[in-house]
Amino acid sequence: MDAPDIVVGSAVFGLDVERPRMLRAVVERAPVFGGRLAAVDRSAALAVPGVRHVVEIPGSAFRRLPNEPLVADGVAVLADSTWAALQGRRALRVEWDPGPGSAESTESFWERCEEAASRPDPTIVRDDGDIAAALESASRTIRSVYRLPFLAHAQMEPLNCVAEVTEGGCEIWAPTQNPAGTRHVAAAILKRAPETIQVHVMRSGGGFGRRFYGDYAAEAVFLSDAVGAPVQVTWTREDDMRHGAYRPAGYYTLEGGLDDQGNIVAWHDHLVNASRARALGMRPTERQAGQMYEYEFPMGFIPNVRLEYTEIDSVVQRGQWRAIEDSSNIFILESFFDELVRAAGRDPLEARLSLLGEPRQIPYWGGTYDTGRLRGVLETAASAAGWGQPLPNGVGRGLAASYANGAYVAHVVDVALDDGGKARVLRVVSAVDCGRVVNPSGAAAQVEGSIVFGLTAALYGRITVAGGSVNESNYHDYPVMRIDEMPEVDVHFIDSQAPPSGIGEGALPPIAPALTNAVYDLTGFRARTLPLAGQDLTGRG
Repeated sequence: MDAPDIVVGSAVFGLDVERPRMLRAVVERAPVFGGRLAAVDRSAALAVPGVRHVVEIPGSAFRRLPNEPLVADGVAVLADSTWAALQGRRALRVEWDPGPGSAESTESFWERCEEAASRPDPTIVRDDGDIAAALESASRTIRSVYRLPFLAHAQMEPLNCVAEVTEGGCEIWAPTQNPAGTRHVAAAILKRAPETIQVHVMRSGGGFGRRFYGDYAAEAVFLSDAVGAPVQVTWTREDDMRHGAYRPAGYYTLEGGLDDQGNIVAWHDHLVNASRARALGMRPTERQAGQMYEYEFPMGFIPNVRLEYTEIDSVVQRGQWRAIEDSSNIFILESFFDELVRAAGRDPLEARLSLLGEPRQIPYWGGTYDTGRLRGVLETAASAAGWGQPLPNGVGRGLAASYANGAYVAHVVDVALDDGGKARVLRVVSAVDCGRVVNPSGAAAQVEGSIVFGLTAALYGRITVAGGSVNESNYHDYPVMRIDEMPEVDVHFIDSQAPPSGIGEGALPPIAPALTNAVYDLTGFRARTLPLAGQDLTGRG
């Protein structure tokens, strides 16, 4: 219904908001996570035509709210135009106290993960059967280490917000996923009742979890209150990339046991990460730091299971990322499952269906999920993709499935390698059971968007750190899929009378493992570290 407005450019996004007397602001933030402002010379910035104010933003002055990232120390330049504000920011002379965070790097993070994985006292998340005895008696054991990097959201429209603080209230125009949270953040800054604050939710050019948080709105509210005028804060792409709330990186040590018939009889996994909960001011014990998968398939179907968790610290700001913990967990589950059953010489589809068995309800985070519906999407996607049929030379096929974020989804991926050895996704066949589908076109677009988002992460996504600062800054060094890389996508919705559920996130988790399982099918290369970019996928390395 809203496509015509988007096509002709009349749809109003956050960046399109205009208010009388509005000033435009950009913020120079501490380059090192946790860094503090030491000194600033405003004179050159104030000499730039159009620049009206230079205002310090002391991050330490903002009251910490649960499930909100810390506001970084910064210096804001406010001007008549965003361009003038950018030129003023460029003219600033700022000195920073980097603090202890400057010691962190990607290399040191992985070293600390490896050390923590050997500690004798992990938190036990699930402990079924006798894992030690099962592994000792198994006919074959497989041991692997998987690593997943920090990920940025990289949405097309950078963060932005307009705030207008008046004597009696405050209005906010924000492309936000969490208007109630934005209101709460503003109320804390202004020390006013939330009822005095009105949030207008604007159309956003991508959110993916980053716009759930209120740090960018906090800056706008603080500055409007400071200068007594409406203020629009705009983050550049570089601001967005280097000051994000990243998906946590994870280090997984896994061990699985197979019996004589190729059945999985033991599954032992130890996750080490810097928790999202800790970074957002919450207790990391909440749902085991929001990163461990106590109930997802194949948990509950294997007799001997031990899941362990160890937390380490990191200065890197962490937060929600599309599909939240399932974006990481399903990759580990579906990859290691494929690794085990292929080692046993079994067909990955047959192995999944055999383990699922007859339809029944399985516990899932205070509720249940239906194994019959998960089986249904696996069978539908496999049939539509021609699973088991001969493939052309140079093409591999993989599958993965999950129940996540309220939806049952299975993907079958066909992949080839180009002349340079880079993975090229040829086709994705998807089956989705998200209950009754109200808008088929919109739902299909959400599935396609999730596929692109997940493939981008698997192929290219990686945030790296040196000296406590993010290295990546824009799409040239944090690539996203381009239109010429888009595969054919064939989406099949299960006809269902179950209540509708969301589909904005549920299709993302299984796409990365479906891709890497297809690469293994083609070349024998098992991707245990993402992204695929820069790795030798030929199986000869």
